[in-house]
Amino acid sequence: MLQRLKSSLPYRSSLRNLYQFYFTTSNNCKCVSTWNQGCTIGSAYRCSRLGASMERIGNLPSAKVVLQCCRSICNRYDDSVDRMSLSLEKFKNITLEELELEYERMYEKLNLNNQLTQVVIVHPNIKWGRNRDTLSTPQLRVAEAVALMDTLKGKVVATTVESLKIEDKKTFFGKGKTGELCNLMNKLKQKHQVTAVFLNTTQLQANQRQTLQKLWSLPVYDRYGIVLQIFKRHARTQEAKIQVELASLKYLRSQLSFTVEAYDLDRGHLGRAGESGQEIGRRALEYKYRQLSRKLKDIRQKRATVRLKRQRNEIPTVAVLGYTNAGKTTLIKALTGEKSMIPKDKLFATLDTTVYSGQLISGFQILYIDTIGFISDLPHDLLESFSATLEDVINADLLLHIRDISHPETEKQKASVLNVLRDLYLPRTALENMIEVHNKIDLIEDYQSNLSTDDHNAVAVSATKKENFELLSQNIENGLMKTTGKQFYKLQIPNGGQQLSWLYREANVSDLVPSKNGKSLIVKCIMSNGVYRKFCSKFGQ
Repeated sequence: MLQRLKSSLPYRSSLRNLYQFYFTTSNNCKCVSTWNQGCTIGSAYRCSRLGASMERIGNLPSAKVVLQCCRSICNRYDDSVDRMSLSLEKFKNITLEELELEYERMYEKLNLNNQLTQVVIVHPNIKWGRNRDTLSTPQLRVAEAVALMDTLKGKVVATTVESLKIEDKKTFFGKGKTGELCNLMNKLKQKHQVTAVFLNTTQLQANQRQTLQKLWSLPVYDRYGIVLQIFKRHARTQEAKIQVELASLKYLRSQLSFTVEAYDLDRGHLGRAGESGQEIGRRALEYKYRQLSRKLKDIRQKRATVRLKRQRNEIPTVAVLGYTNAGKTTLIKALTGEKSMIPKDKLFATLDTTVYSGQLISGFQILYIDTIGFISDLPHDLLESFSATLEDVINADLLLHIRDISHPETEKQKASVLNVLRDLYLPRTALENMIEVHNKIDLIEDYQSNLSTDDHNAVAVSATKKENFELLSQNIENGLMKTTGKQFYKLQIPNGGQQLSWLYREANVSDLVPSKNGKSLIVKCIMSNGVYRKFCSKFGQ
């Protein structure tokens, strides 16, 4: 049965009365939650467990809405109307097909379309306020911005560092500085035929971007937008593409008024009478957000299933993380000998969390998890969109923090990574047991003299030359013993008995030698106390 809620019809405040609706629902429908803003009815109705067929509500003009739901998709309290198939006939609101088209138009606005052929980088050096950069220097931040452009194969024709006391809410730079930049852009456009401006700040407000683009007559991109473009180009798997699109959607939502105005003027929008392009755009984003969130939820469930299988097999996991381009993939390839891995000298080359099997020197079988790289000023929404990927970091038995020790900003990069890890709400023990690895020591001279006080417990390696890998392997092994509670055991078992096959199945067997008389075997293995007790209980040893 369909019940009327107290709330009125959303989006159409002028509709004080109900239209005539016909609903067709399955008798097995278990959707008991209120429908949110993903449909034209909004929170006006909800379906109960009974699910009557062709229920009629109201007695006003004809409009037909067909809803179909079933047990398989309406099995949770928080399921929304996006779980259902919805079609509208003669209803004065927008259809799902039109919402999809509206979203595609907005999403298309994120594409660069070869706008980075001639780019000017403007770095704001803010002196005061919460946006003041305390972790780096303007010159090094500009160098990182250039690296971002190189990753997108954009050509940087000019860079400039502009000092300002605080960020202006309307123009970002303030009236005087904006005028100076207008003159600079006019000169650069005449000299270099500039096609775009990269303003090296975390994220611009919609009105700031709109103002600057009108003043400079050029498209303006912030750090969030540029990193999104890199993510879109590097996403290979379906999982990565969904997470990138979810991050893009959140970015579009923050720029909604500007994005809507852009295509309202160019192509118009699909809104009905009384509905602005911004309202339609908001509804399109809400609809797509629910759709993507559902897909991301399915990904999380699959990942949880895989993690559960690993835990049952008692195979320890080591998450390899660090600043982007620190050499994480190169290190894992050197440790595992995985030939399929192709490290790339570019930012955010890895977006997918990939698991590789490895073996320590003692024979201890482990799994290395290659993760997405971090970067300074990474927007929270961008990080949140990759929550499914980062869950593997949170649930790993041990963390390896890989640092490019040859980078001039290695200490600042370390601080950025630690800030991200704190935002993930990792357990304190995980951070305390994390192993810091100084990579690329072959690229610097006198490594020891450059160490800070906190760096003396780090493991110094060269992934390309495989230097100090034995020491790294030993540290990983010690760390896993501590975090997983596993121990080394040396057991003498009968030759030809069931004990050996049981140990191979339940423990990590690292060495096996026959005894002098040949009647027994000396087995070296790694297992937890619980597994050892099971062994003793089963075989009386």
